[in-house]
Amino acid sequence: MSDLMIETYALRKEYGTQVALAGLDLQVRRGEVIGIVGPNGAGKSTLVKMLTTLIAPTAGSAEVAGFDVVSASLDVRSRIGYVPENGAVFEALTGDEFLQMVIDLKGLDSKRASAQVEELATAFEILPVLKDQFTAYSKGMQRKALIVAALLGCPDVLIFDEPLDGLDARAISALKVIFRNLAAEGTAIVFCSHDLNFVEEVSERICVLAGGVLVARGTVSGVLRDADARTLEAAFLALAGSPPAAGLNEARAGR
Repeated sequence: MSDLMIETYALRKEYGTQVALAGLDLQVRRGEVIGIVGPNGAGKSTLVKMLTTLIAPTAGSAEVAGFDVVSASLDVRSRIGYVPENGAVFEALTGDEFLQMVIDLKGLDSKRASAQVEELATAFEILPVLKDQFTAYSKGMQRKALIVAALLGCPDVLIFDEPLDGLDARAISALKVIFRNLAAEGTAIVFCSHDLNFVEEVSERICVLAGGVLVARGTVSGVLRDADARTLEAAFLALAGSPPAAGLNEARAGR
């Protein structure tokens, strides 16, 4: 089996005359943790929505876990865990009922999945409230439940859009440990975040998007060197401060 878990080629998305993503080439291998950074409107969420089959590309192609996101969308969905930026929950359900619904939809072994729920809910400190309805949950507690749901079944690929939104310091610490453990077990993880400290700490490689174009990619140290910067924040501002010139994606990709 190939260790290439995400591959995009000239991936492009247009909304009318607006280009949200302009010909992205990206490869993510088994066990890699890739952080995607960029200013608002850079194309990060558009990329995530295409990788998770929520929207179709205008041009180019993308494969996740070996399956095309358009022609084999159900296969892709069965192999990923996804936490959207603005994840909705079923407020009429309790946490237990929501997670059981996810277990059933994924077709997981109930006993094994229930043990995983207990382990993850303990790590994120929501086990005592799982019998409560979501209407009683804070934003952070709802976010934790969505993360637990995404992790159930140990999917081949995890895709998170702003995973830290609403999380407290202990939950962020738990998520760091989970990312490292899952990557060591072979899970490919791609996430978008505005928290550059988190990105720097957990990412094996980072990608910087600006104006729908990939302006830099590589290890943190490599991106700092290319940007002639001492911190990731300084590199980010230098690289994403203005829309890139045409062709910069290809030039950077060759490094």
